[in-house]
Amino acid sequence: MLDTEKKPEVMETDMSVSGLPLFSSVDTEEKSGSEKKKSAWAVIMALIVITLLLMLMIQAGVTLNESTIQLSALKSEIRTLEKQNREYRSLLDKKNDNVVFEQYATEELGMLKGQDNEESEQKDKIE
Repeated sequence: MLDTEKKPEVMETDMSVSGLPLFSSVDTEEKSGSEKKKSAWAVIMALIVITLLLMLMIQAGVTLNESTIQLSALKSEIRTLEKQNREYRSLLDKKNDNVVFEQYATEELGMLKGQDNEESEQKDKIE
């Protein structure tokens, strides 16, 4: 009778404190062809999944970087627009100032300063 199966080799090694061997057997039997194919496919699929995950992480990092750049550009634009807004408000306040109107009327147009309405009404009553 021929024995075609290989039996695992048993190696006696250092004994642990409990009395059981640390390494009791070494499996020298090779896997069958279909098991090798299955494990190779599993490794390939795992590598594909890991690669896809890494690609997604890189894409997310790029998108985050682009968004950060856009955000800083928009913040800079907001600061510029706020500065312009303050300048325009200052100009508008200066233009709407009655002292400026009065000065323009008297100096440029040669007009005389008129009396207030109350003073003119009192004069009209007296006369």
